[in-house]
Amino acid sequence: MLPSPPMDISDALLALAGAVGPDGGRAVSQTLRALLQAAAPFDAAEAVLRRREGWAHCRLDEGEAHIVGEDLLDHVVRLRAPLRLDDLPEAAAFPETHRRLSALNLRSLLAIPFSAGMDPEGGEAPGDPAARGPEGAVILARRFGWAFAGTSLHYLWPVAGLAGRAFELAVALTALTDRTESLEAEVARLTADPQVQEAERQALRLEVERARVESAEAWRAVDSARAAGQEAASRAFDLEGLLGHAAAERDALRGEAEQARGEAEALRAEVAGLRADAEAARVQLEARGREAAEAHRAREAAEADLEARVREARAAWETAEEEVRHWRAEAERLKERLAAAQADHDAHARTLREELEAAHRAASEKGEALVAAEERGRTLEARLAAARARRRKEAETGRTGDDAGPARRP
Repeated sequence: MLPSPPMDISDALLALAGAVGPDGGRAVSQTLRALLQAAAPFDAAEAVLRRREGWAHCRLDEGEAHIVGEDLLDHVVRLRAPLRLDDLPEAAAFPETHRRLSALNLRSLLAIPFSAGMDPEGGEAPGDPAARGPEGAVILARRFGWAFAGTSLHYLWPVAGLAGRAFELAVALTALTDRTESLEAEVARLTADPQVQEAERQALRLEVERARVESAEAWRAVDSARAAGQEAASRAFDLEGLLGHAAAERDALRGEAEQARGEAEALRAEVAGLRADAEAARVQLEARGREAAEAHRAREAAEADLEARVREARAAWETAEEEVRHWRAEAERLKERLAAAQADHDAHARTLREELEAAHRAASEKGEALVAAEERGRTLEARLAAARARRRKEAETGRTGDDAGPARRP
């Protein structure tokens, strides 16, 4: 059964903001689970939030065990960028996480931090942790490799960012609500007991009032988060279109690289054919040399001339092989540049401006490299054509010498 398409990003952000309440984050967890299941189906998922007492794990599926360890969580929070592990061996850098994934029979993983490394305007994130947002991440995992290779981060990253805020506010509201209820119960108990001192009642009333003020401030923070969700939703429309344009440019670069790779393969095949032709010519020339050793002295001169031409052909073949090696190295460099451009695109998708600039720079560099590669390919084809022409001319000259030989005998 195919998964249903994810809802519009603005609706997703508004749904997360609306799920905030004094329930310990249960509504936020259920909403986030539905959004992630539609956008990136998973076999196991969890939301992890750093608290004063340590990491708080909240499974978004039916499981109970923690999916990742502190080694990967610390790395993702410090990196403030999504981390994708396409297969289990890639988790070897995080031993604790590798052990947990192996125990749960999970092979691929996607970790999306709550806070990004850049602000929405493209600048560096503020140094104050409270201004950057809560520390934590959304973790998605599957039982087969390369499960998240085509996942769209421009949808999941804003959802994860607002989910972190929603979890933090829900936990704070729950704590404040519990505190307010306990204080109100204590005030009611003290009011019912006429033997309790008036000063204690007044102190508790003041504490209740402070708790109510803090609760009101928390609800104002919730309203602010919902407003931020609406603003993020409006920005998401622009992000979706422009990131789609960047993805199209990236696909075009991939197509050009594939074409260059095909041309390199064709050149290698042609060089292999030239090598076979040169080997056949060498065998034929050796046979003619053995015949020339038994013939007249005039044939010996012709043999020497033929050997000289063979050496010239071998030199030309070695030159062509060197050019092919150079072309192969150029093709490998092009693949490395393309891989670097892809990694740069994925790693710097934090904001619209940085992603577009990286994509444009990558497109410019790859265009120049492909033009240079095409020029080298044409040069190599011209040299190979010249080598074939020389070989045909030598063959014709050799046949002419064989026909004329008997006529010069005494």
